[in-house]
Amino acid sequence: MSARSYIVFQAYGNEDILRECLFALLTFSRFHPAGVPADTELWIYTDREDWFGQFADCPLPLRFRRVDAALVREWRGELDFVHRMKIEVLRDFVKNRNGAVLYLDTDVCFLDSVAGILAHIHDGALYMHVQESIIRDEANPLLRKLHRFLLRNSPLSVNGRTLTVPADTAMWNAGVLGFHTDRAPLLDAVLALSDSIYRQFPKHVTEQFAFSFYFQQTAPVRSSAAHVLHYWNFKEMRAYLQSFFAYFRDTPWQELSRYTALIQPHVPLQEMISFYRSRSCWDKLRRKSWQPPSPDWPSLLEQMQQ
Repeated sequence: MSARSYIVFQAYGNEDILRECLFALLTFSRFHPAGVPADTELWIYTDREDWFGQFADCPLPLRFRRVDAALVREWRGELDFVHRMKIEVLRDFVKNRNGAVLYLDTDVCFLDSVAGILAHIHDGALYMHVQESIIRDEANPLLRKLHRFLLRNSPLSVNGRTLTVPADTAMWNAGVLGFHTDRAPLLDAVLALSDSIYRQFPKHVTEQFAFSFYFQQTAPVRSSAAHVLHYWNFKEMRAYLQSFFAYFRDTPWQELSRYTALIQPHVPLQEMISFYRSRSCWDKLRRKSWQPPSPDWPSLLEQMQQ
């Protein structure tokens, strides 16, 4: 079987998730004007293939793997862990495939071509989004709890085997994962570790930690942040996307792809961070929250065309 490249999303459930995936695909088109290379496949695990079918002029050769409610329940497992889905999606995907896999959460946008990343993955490189911190540094309350859980339970027992977590283990953002299918056994190890920890420490970071741990144990992990932005901490982006797609409805795909430049997530994200850092004590007591401004699309469009 000849080696290929694969780009994989999972986009099921509510329409906010579907719009995120659509925005990611449009930004992919923007930075890959020649389209998807002949040796590359673009896959979406979804329960709404029909939703994507409404974009008849989409030049990307999208392929779909249907996930229904029963499969979602199975893959989320007996503890109903939503992030377990990602591991199972990838375990399912790599069966009988040979090549470079680049998985992305839906809340991403492309900043550059990923051709170089795929080439490096073919050469054996491992990718995640960005290194967030060293676990022992306890950079936030959740990592503090995770670190102390790991200390209390060292060495870990996973499927009857002991596992020691090095003190300098880093936590990487798992919104982007890049690996060759030759590394497929890693996914089984990630699932076993995530399941084992989640039973005792039911926090969303267990899947992220499991990927971070096993990727680092295998090879130096590379960051994809220069090519992909993962805006996981900016759920307000969904309001922007809803407004964007409502205003530009019926716009041809190529124009819509170009117009994605009107949304720069890092700008309002920084505004939001500044708002929360500068809130007065009274505003904190009232739990005053940041509200994203409504974009003036005609004005932004006029600026783009000047």
